[in-house]
Amino acid sequence: MALALELIGAGKAEFWLGMQASYDLFQLRQVRV
Repeated sequence: MALALELIGAGKAEFWLGMQASYDLFQLRQVRV
């Protein structure tokens, strides 16, 4: 059970890091344009 929660937490963290990276790239593109 604890392992499953850890895996879910890691998945969410990875997902949010990916979202943040995509958002940062989007902002950089907006600034360039």
